[in-house]
Amino acid sequence: MRLTDLRARFYGCHFPGDAAYYDGRGVTFECPHCAAAGVPPDERQRLGVPFANPIGGGPKVAGGGEQGDCWWIRTGDTIDALTLAPSVDASSERAGRHWHGHVVNGACVP
Repeated sequence: MRLTDLRARFYGCHFPGDAAYYDGRGVTFECPHCAAAGVPPDERQRLGVPFANPIGGGPKVAGGGEQGDCWWIRTGDTIDALTLAPSVDASSERAGRHWHGHVVNGACVP
């Protein structure tokens, strides 16, 4: 399943005291597990993945995680070319028992 099928998009943010808008801080996409289970698109959980190396540089955005802030290493500057490390794991009870897998060249791989 491709990220484009899951309505993936990069997100950005403003930082206090900084007029610049930083795009490419991370990516969000619909949960592949929800999509495979036939959950309607408007009811699917969206997964958010903050980047350790944001597109275009700039500061990182703190991510969630059971052990504090976490970020993923990104390669690729487009949704179709995106590869993330490590895996995206939203399978825990705390995360709602969603998808766990890898994003490789814009595809979600179990």
